[in-house]
Amino acid sequence: MRACISVMSDNQEMLAALMAKAARLRPYMIEARLDLMDIDTIPRPPASKAITLATVRSRAHGGQGTGDPSPMLRQVFEAGFDMMDVELGTGIWDRERTVCSYHDPSSTPTADEVEAVMRDMADRAAIAKGAFMVRSMHDLHQLLTAADRLDIPRMVLIGMGEMGTLTRIRHRRIGCEFTFASMGINTAPGQLPFTDLRWLGDDCLLTGIIGHPVDHSMSPSMHDAAFRGMGIRGRYLKLTTTVDELEEAMDVIRWMDIKGVNVTMPLKRKVMDHLDQVAPTAARAGAVNTVLNQGGKLIGHNTDIEGVAHALSGRQRPETALVIGAGGAARACCLHLLDIGCMTHVMNRDRSKALDLARDLGAEVATTEHMPITDLIVNCTPLGMEGHDPGPPVGRETLEGAGMVMDMVYHPRETPFLRLARSMDLDTINGEAMLLGQAMESFRIWTGVRPEEELMANALEGGV
Repeated sequence: MRACISVMSDNQEMLAALMAKAARLRPYMIEARLDLMDIDTIPRPPASKAITLATVRSRAHGGQGTGDPSPMLRQVFEAGFDMMDVELGTGIWDRERTVCSYHDPSSTPTADEVEAVMRDMADRAAIAKGAFMVRSMHDLHQLLTAADRLDIPRMVLIGMGEMGTLTRIRHRRIGCEFTFASMGINTAPGQLPFTDLRWLGDDCLLTGIIGHPVDHSMSPSMHDAAFRGMGIRGRYLKLTTTVDELEEAMDVIRWMDIKGVNVTMPLKRKVMDHLDQVAPTAARAGAVNTVLNQGGKLIGHNTDIEGVAHALSGRQRPETALVIGAGGAARACCLHLLDIGCMTHVMNRDRSKALDLARDLGAEVATTEHMPITDLIVNCTPLGMEGHDPGPPVGRETLEGAGMVMDMVYHPRETPFLRLARSMDLDTINGEAMLLGQAMESFRIWTGVRPEEELMANALEGGV
């Protein structure tokens, strides 16, 4: 992993100390950001095998520098730096010792525009560096398309922000000479600590989650904890993806050698049209929540069924159940219940969808006029989730006589539905139990080993 540690301070002694600390980590390069320094206080870089780079980043390019950077940049070689970073259009050139850079801190343009900017800079300097804010799967796809076209011998192409983290880890795969890292304090959005990048290496196992929204997903915490705890060099990424971006997402998974992704709303059914193969369990469930990349062949799986089984494990097997909802999660729940011999009833706001699901699986349909007394009631709808209708999906009268109540919603931990059930002294199961079960099965599919449950459970407990 070739990484440049970037450090920044407004104090000469502190910046010198930070560069010295970075040198002890033995990176490929050390960048001193001089945005906040006075022209007369440029510190000398430490004696090191690392290449030293002096940068004055302007506010237009996402930095904090004001005014003309030329006077300071003219002095960096006298101070002992090996190279300087010059923003495109500044006009100071020492070709062999210059990184020509362009930053767009707000957006990613088209692949054609990215390519044109990179080629322009390559004609002017030893290294061409472009950094663009990535906010969507489409942005990421445009950046990677440009990288695929470029044949520049020395370049760095970075996606800024959380979505761009992928380009920082897989920099070699897109033809970059090196990537940028922090030493605890980021100098650009989306930077990772140098120690993390060094541990991961160029060939680490990458997984993630696609869907919209994914901001509050607890999956990264669980999977990253399992990777670390089990000594697997891996990382789990949040990859915001809309329905219209699904084909681009599949390209990115293949291009960047992402081992697999979890699939969440609203993509669980739509993604099936973009895969090479669908495993029998997922076909039976009619939805995919886990994709495995097997040498470029994308295979869809469904681990929600395992999640339901995990949530109900250790409890008395229900004889009768009411499942509220008719989507992919409800279908997975019904499949598990029917497989264990539980008489299952389905209820949904749109009765026609409940009828279709019941008919397809061999379940019964419940209505407000005909509400069965059941051992188990499961909410498989978003009701109660933060940002949705608070619910609960059914009232007190429906819960009368029930033994257990389960809610697949895990954020918040106690939904209005579970609060109502607790007030009636019913046994309750929150969505964390299912989330943990499906996460463990996804991890097994991607890595071939079952994770230690305690690692994931502790991460989930600490983050929700």
